[in-house]
Amino acid sequence: MKKKTEDSELQALAEIQDAIDLIKGKWTGSVIYHLRGQPVGFNDLVRMLQGASRNIIAQRLKTLEENNFVIRQLISERPLEVTYQLSEKGKRVLALYDELKQLVEGAQGELSREPLARKR
Repeated sequence: MKKKTEDSELQALAEIQDAIDLIKGKWTGSVIYHLRGQPVGFNDLVRMLQGASRNIIAQRLKTLEENNFVIRQLISERPLEVTYQLSEKGKRVLALYDELKQLVEGAQGELSREPLARKR
């Protein structure tokens, strides 16, 4: 019985790490943040994310959509127009960002910006 519990806990930790890896990708947090309100068109998102290429934004949106964090809605085929919005799962990630923000603000200077792997 103890072995099954340990296995399920290890599986849960692996799934948590997979989710963290997904949402920590460069520009992913910014994409999620900018989708926090109403649906946003692709070109509007490109304007909001100055510095990110159209290709990177498209990749992040596709990954988020494949993992059910974002909903893509086709508005018209000619000219092609789509909007993106957060799914319920995506909104929960946004809530996690808010929690992390509060944690960081409460730590004021206590957290090192150096990755843990480098401290060893």
